[in-house]
Amino acid sequence: MDLFKKYITIFGLESRFTLEELSEAYRTLAMLYHPDISRDTDALQKMQLINTAYDYLKQHADSLNKQNESKNNNVKDDVYAIYKHAFTILQQAFYYYYTDGTGFTGNKGHLVVKLKEAKALFSKIIKEYPYNEWVDDAIDKINSINKWL
Repeated sequence: MDLFKKYITIFGLESRFTLEELSEAYRTLAMLYHPDISRDTDALQKMQLINTAYDYLKQHADSLNKQNESKNNNVKDDVYAIYKHAFTILQQAFYYYYTDGTGFTGNKGHLVVKLKEAKALFSKIIKEYPYNEWVDDAIDKINSINKWL
């Protein structure tokens, strides 16, 4: 897997993405893996990888999107759709847990429910589909979610 593909997989992005999508995904991963709040023993290393990937994708977003646009069609496969849905649930769970004005701020019960929902979708990718580019990242997300549960 080339560097671009590896990094967009970490962020749960398609080969065509906006800087806004990249930033939202970064914030989600930072909430999941930041060493100050994560219970994951490898949180520092994961956060360093996330920072490196973010910088790379941010710097190369325009040129890489144009390059990959010609290589990839716009058809989303089932696995990506499931992965993206799970990642969105993960984003919303941490957003509601850490922000004000939503009514869920600091509500660990709501966070746990949403994390379990995301975990179930990540598990579906592993159990119901042949090995693909999203499996390794889904496994990593499940392991990290388990440390929050």
